[in-house]
Amino acid sequence: MVCLASFVALTAMSITAGGLSLAAKADGDATSKPNIIFILTDDQDSQMDSLDYMPHLKDHMMDKGVTYKHHCCTVALCCPARATIWTGLHAHNTNVTDLKPPYGTSPKYIFQKHGYNTYHVGKFLNSHGVKNYNRPCSKGWTGSEFLLDPHAYNYKHPKMSKDYRPVRDYKGHYNTDLVAKNSFGFLKQAIKKEKPFFLTIAPVAPHNDIHGGKSYPPTPAKKYRHKFPDAKASGASWIKTLEKLGNDSVKTNDHFYRRRLQALQSVDEIIDELFARLKKNKLLENTYIFYSADNGFHISQCSQAKPVATITAHIDLAPTFARLAGVPGRKQTDGSPIHIPGKTKAIKQEHANIKFWSLKAPPHDHLGRVDNTYKALRLIGDGYSLYYSVWCNHDHELYDMTNDPHQMKNLFASGFKHNTETSNITPTTLGVTDHKLATRLDGLMFVLKSCEGHTCRKPWKALMPGSKVPTLKQALHPKGLIQHWKKTHDLEGMGLKQVANNDTSWSSDGQGKDGTDDSDWIEDDDDWLTNNDNTEWVCNSKVKASDPEDKENEARDESNDWDEEDLRDSFMEGSETWEAEDELDGIPDNTQGLGAIGGDPAWAMWT
Repeated sequence: MVCLASFVALTAMSITAGGLSLAAKADGDATSKPNIIFILTDDQDSQMDSLDYMPHLKDHMMDKGVTYKHHCCTVALCCPARATIWTGLHAHNTNVTDLKPPYGTSPKYIFQKHGYNTYHVGKFLNSHGVKNYNRPCSKGWTGSEFLLDPHAYNYKHPKMSKDYRPVRDYKGHYNTDLVAKNSFGFLKQAIKKEKPFFLTIAPVAPHNDIHGGKSYPPTPAKKYRHKFPDAKASGASWIKTLEKLGNDSVKTNDHFYRRRLQALQSVDEIIDELFARLKKNKLLENTYIFYSADNGFHISQCSQAKPVATITAHIDLAPTFARLAGVPGRKQTDGSPIHIPGKTKAIKQEHANIKFWSLKAPPHDHLGRVDNTYKALRLIGDGYSLYYSVWCNHDHELYDMTNDPHQMKNLFASGFKHNTETSNITPTTLGVTDHKLATRLDGLMFVLKSCEGHTCRKPWKALMPGSKVPTLKQALHPKGLIQHWKKTHDLEGMGLKQVANNDTSWSSDGQGKDGTDDSDWIEDDDDWLTNNDNTEWVCNSKVKASDPEDKENEARDESNDWDEEDLRDSFMEGSETWEAEDELDGIPDNTQGLGAIGGDPAWAMWT
């Protein structure tokens, strides 16, 4: 079995991540396709420790699985997050960036044509409502029962449609219990058909209760309203630029917090019953169970960051489902399959591409604070954990998430204007000035903001053609930059001369200087730096550049892609025709690479 819990805290100025759980599947019949069950909650957090109040989730999944505590929602908003989950594409490629119109057509889920029965119960996408649920229908489901807007978030009066039949009014039925009942009905049907199945269980808990055009704290089932009377959100302030909360606000937030925990008890109940039914029918040995939230939530709390091991994101879920089910993917998918220890090959990744175009949900006391448009990067590598963001007014922020998890000290508060500016990050980890670090981060964001497919997964290949740089640390090292220069520049024509016995420096007089210590140039386990041409260059040289092709390494690089075959099926099949991907997508046409002569002036910062 596999369990996967992902949560991202949605805040006004940052996206913090944590809590992705993935348990290794027990050995089952190797000849049969696995069943996949995906439990998707709405607006659940990890920062406020909601997982600690779900004993069945902990017992059945977290304690028996591998926990990925740094799973990122690339757009922390319901509809864009869900569109990303179902397609494996960034929001800039789905063009679903908000909750508002215009709306697109519903894609077709393709597992059916690969031998699966497919079922979905609960919330699907925002604005999937009583007036448009069958115009057009969401295709590709063997069975479905969707919660429909504007009643999807009404805990006591939901409305649903089963298999696109007329809408049914469930006044007096508790929303989460209704989702559970219908989910187990489809599970029973799936078991009888004796085919592999994909079942999504999507309760709206712990999202706000919305009815009558107003928003309220979530409504728990009556039997859970007494639980956790002393629970409080941990802390009463988070962003230092906001005024401190008054006692009334703190009490309101604590009540809101308790209601969220109470509402999640019905979800926890689903998990316990689900495992009992799978065990009774002897299906646990061949079933993957994923648990995730679409995005997180923030009510002015503050908590310590938890340890992380690897970085994953919502764009990785679709290719993960596809790989487990043996469904062919396509190269245009922006994500990579999540590594399951003992089952799948690990794909190294250190970055997540974060963005937000919309307004944040305004808290009661700060109705005017609605500007929440930004683009950001989350990077976790060997010795560093960074969050970098650029806002629509061109403000920049960089935080050392290891030493400053609450993002209280902006290391680039004065911007990137001072080349001599230093921070507490660079001397101990990356070993460079903030200005050099800033140029790399800006370049990485420049590519990722509009990337597609391979470029999203391996942006440094687009940024530094010719080098084998896979990480920020290696992109900052002189050796990585020189690999790129030798690939993209006519060194002889530029009058460069090789310095003997010096790998990382050159001089204008052609005599050479002491090289830079490259002891921190860490080659990864794949030994990606196999090029033995460790020569460097200085001005006034007539020595011709040597740039042997590293075919073996290129082949190894490509083999890390999850889509080994050149297949045209998409995970979510739509009406558009996608062209073959361009590895240099996002790079100006007149730019051969970073610092290329005659290129876009913006790239001069890389020279």
